[in-house]
Amino acid sequence: MIDPTPSPELIALDARTWIATQDRWTAADCVRLGRQRLDGRALFDAIEILQSGLERWPADVPLRQAMAAAWSKAEAVEEAAEILNGLLADGHRDPETIGLLAAAHKQLGLWSGGYHTANLRAALSLYEESYRRDCTLWHGVNVATLARLLGDDTRANAVAREVIALCHEQLLLPGVEDDYLVPATAAEASLVLDE
Repeated sequence: MIDPTPSPELIALDARTWIATQDRWTAADCVRLGRQRLDGRALFDAIEILQSGLERWPADVPLRQAMAAAWSKAEAVEEAAEILNGLLADGHRDPETIGLLAAAHKQLGLWSGGYHTANLRAALSLYEESYRRDCTLWHGVNVATLARLLGDDTRANAVAREVIALCHEQLLLPGVEDDYLVPATAAEASLVLDE
C-alpha cells in the first residue's frame, strides 16, 4: 500500500512543474500527488498529473486506480469504467478496483433518467463479490442498498443485518473506536432495514 501522505516538496508542485520534473519522481509519488489534489478538490490538476504519470508508467495498478477515481469525480464515468475493466482483464479483482467499477455502474444506473437496471445489477454483483470475498463493510451496505432499490427486500434486510453485526464486531477491536466509518456504515445499514 502506498503511504498516502505526499512530502512537502511534492505538495508544492503544480501540474506543470510535476510534468516538467517527473523524471525525479516515482509512480507512487504520482499517485500520492494526484490523490492529494483530488482530496483538495483540484480535480483538473489531479487529472493532468495522473495522465502524465500513466504515460510514463502505464501498467502501474495504483496509478490506474487513482486515474479511474479522478475520472469518476469528473463525472467521466465511461473513462473510469474503461480503465477499471482493463484492470479486471489484467486479473486485479481487489476491493478498490471492484468498488470503483461498481460505483461507476451505480452512477451510470442512476443517471440514466429513471433507473437503468442493467447497470444497477452489475453494480450489485460487483459489490457483492467484494463483500463476500473480502468482507468490505462499505461494499456490504451498497449490496443492501442496491438490493432494496431493485426490489429485493429479503436480500436487502439480510445483508443489512449482516453488515450491522460485522460493524459491532469491528467496534470491539482495539483502535477501531476512532474510525468513524464503522459506526457510520452500521447507521447506513440500519436505514436500509425495512423494519
